Amino acid sequence: MSRAKPQKKTAKDSSAAKTENAKAVAAIIAPSGPPVISSCQPSTLPAGIETIVTLTGQNLPGVLAGYTIANTENQGVSGFALRFATLPTQTSVKLGITVGANVAPDTYLILVLGALGTASAGISVTNKKAPIISSLSPNVIDVYSTLVLVPVTLNGNNLPMSSRHYYINASGVGLSLDNALSPVNVRVLFALDPARVRTGDYQLSAFDSAGASAMTIHINKH
Repeated sequence: MSRAKPQKKTAKDSSAAKTENAKAVAAIIAPSGPPVISSCQPSTLPAGIETIVTLTGQNLPGVLAGYTIANTENQGVSGFALRFATLPTQTSVKLGITVGANVAPDTYLILVLGALGTASAGISVTNKKAPIISSLSPNVIDVYSTLVLVPVTLNGNNLPMSSRHYYINASGVGLSLDNALSPVNVRVLFALDPARVRTGDYQLSAFDSAGASAMTIHINKH
């Protein structure tokens, strides 16, 4: 009884097998359509540091060359550095985006460049700087026997536009924002309770995550 001799694989057969394997892998990782971004978090990036931004969607590229930063007119801009923070997938990508310290605060786009199309997500660059109070007026408040409401005007730079970012180390004094004209000119309304306030020098502070600034204001209880 004769046995069939096993056939030897030729170089041509090996090449064909590799081609078929490559096609199978490509079928798995190839996008089925253009990239789609469903969310971009966070969308506000401070200048001068790296922020990890998570993109979720469909058909997201798995190569870093598929991501770039542009202005709102789709023109490439400098001052940004990108890297993959984790291994990307077609539905989730974590980008480490470093914004240069000199990048102007503005709205920019993360452009996603796929084989079958493009997508974009808007981001805002902020340039957080510590508030500076250069002057305040009046710097003396007189309190008598009734509740006193006194507007105090602050001048400076990077002044917060919310009352929660102002503080005075005096009891019986409430603060609210009377008018936020601009980051260089803010009017804070002092509500002074005559039963609780005491004569003395106090510090009015403006603060945010970048730092704080304070100036002395005198309360004179009559």
